[in-house]
Amino acid sequence: REDQAGKGLEGLPSKDLFGMLDRDQDGMIGKEEFLFFFDDVAELLEEKQESLRTSREDLEKLFDFSLRDGLLGLSFEAFERLLIRFVQVVRPTVMTQQLNLPGEAVREVKPNEVLEVLAGPQVTAKMKRVYCRSKDGAIGWVTVIGNVGSFFLKDFQPE
Repeated sequence: REDQAGKGLEGLPSKDLFGMLDRDQDGMIGKEEFLFFFDDVAELLEEKQESLRTSREDLEKLFDFSLRDGLLGLSFEAFERLLIRFVQVVRPTVMTQQLNLPGEAVREVKPNEVLEVLAGPQVTAKMKRVYCRSKDGAIGWVTVIGNVGSFFLKDFQPE
């Protein structure tokens, strides 16, 4: 599918990003390959913003948590699951077909509803919006932060 799961860092296709991490090209990302990649990222972050750096311990936990069925490495499918972002509705709002408002309504999204982010965020008319898919399959643009600073969505981590 060519939605969020098909994209990695800054729109890089997830297959290309997987290939960057899978240094030995064996079709699996081992723990050392995973950590090596983030060591490189950490060097770049030191130059820009130290506060975004993730500890090696947290990266090891993330890697171990992401393993399936006793495997020693991440398959492409397991790696893609790490790239998917979810949000939870905190205030009712409308999902629309168009990025810019007013737009044709797809349906209302309600508090506690969980949405998969497919693209974005995009800023338009002082609002931040994301392109989402709901559990019932509805797809459209939803406001994260409105033009007066009201929050409609928050990050969500499924268990």
